[in-house]
Amino acid sequence: REEGPTRKPLSLLCESISQISHYTTALNLKNTFKMLKACLPGLYTFIFPATNELPRMIVDHKKHAKMWKRKEIGVRIPDDEVCMALLKQLDTPLLCAGVPHDGSGPFCVATALNEFQSQVDFVVKAGE
Repeated sequence: REEGPTRKPLSLLCESISQISHYTTALNLKNTFKMLKACLPGLYTFIFPATNELPRMIVDHKKHAKMWKRKEIGVRIPDDEVCMALLKQLDTPLLCAGVPHDGSGPFCVATALNEFQSQVDFVVKAGE
């Protein structure tokens, strides 16, 4: 798929496969469940058809709001203790977007925050 200004790659960070099944129809297939069980938690984001349980997305930018229904959604179960603790406390998935990275060097959080500070809702610093 082509990424670009018209494409809005969003993912749900979920705490369990059960939570993923609430927002996607893909887990009706036994092979999909087995694949998720083998790969998650981890680095992978899986893109599946969305159920009607997925709320409409609302983007409020300056003086206008746009609402749309997603037909697909990326889902992940992170392999990070702090993130998982946050998801368990919230008892609901977090909607997140990836940070663009050109791959020209190691990813630097400070550089990304400096560049995208007006678009970041919050940052969790857990460790060094």
